[in-house]
Amino acid sequence: MNVKPIPILIFILAAGVLHPACRAAEEGLPTRIASAVTKCDAVVKQAEDACRRAKLSAKNALFREINSARAEALAAKKLDEVNQIDEMKKQLAAEIAELTQGIPSGNVSRAVPRKQTLKITAKGGWQQVGKVKQGQKVTIAAAGTWVLRSTDPKDSEYDVEGHRPNGRIAIYGGYDAAFYIGALIGRVTGQDPSVRPFLIGKSCEMTFPNAGMLEMRVNEGDQQLVNNMGEVTVTIQEH
Repeated sequence: MNVKPIPILIFILAAGVLHPACRAAEEGLPTRIASAVTKCDAVVKQAEDACRRAKLSAKNALFREINSARAEALAAKKLDEVNQIDEMKKQLAAEIAELTQGIPSGNVSRAVPRKQTLKITAKGGWQQVGKVKQGQKVTIAAAGTWVLRSTDPKDSEYDVEGHRPNGRIAIYGGYDAAFYIGALIGRVTGQDPSVRPFLIGKSCEMTFPNAGMLEMRVNEGDQQLVNNMGEVTVTIQEH
């Protein structure tokens, strides 16, 4: 019985992607097929990057929860529990670093331009502004108010400093208890998942010690964001 060899084109289409050994044959493909293969590869790569970013976001959220649990265990003087949590943190930090390295930095977002004005929403959690360089100096100015409880907007309005126009006393807490609830805060993320936010408020000047992605948000816990309304205006000026 004679067995006919499977044409290379059928093998390529059946596989869905070009095997490295078959890349050399790509130039001989019809233009339409070669274009489809290139487009397919690009879509697959985008999906892989999106999956990796989703994993990174979940791991960072877990890291914050572990940090909170460690603080509680330390306050309660449960040293054995603290040691167990520290081991978990080391393993998780390594996983986060690996995920971060796997994300193409050129596709994450554009660099922060010399001057830009943008909106930061009260519902958005951490919102990417752009990549910054180590040693880059900027002035950030913000204005406006947002509402942190849509069912009672008059009593839950905050400005970017975390002050309440209705005269009520500002309260520490939210995403980071070092700042007033409702304040505008920022951070530069990189391979360190424990990076602490900084206060932006109405204005601040920053010289970034490390390169990374500049992000901003309202200082409120992630679970409370769903009831928020409004946005504030932020202007960034590079020196």
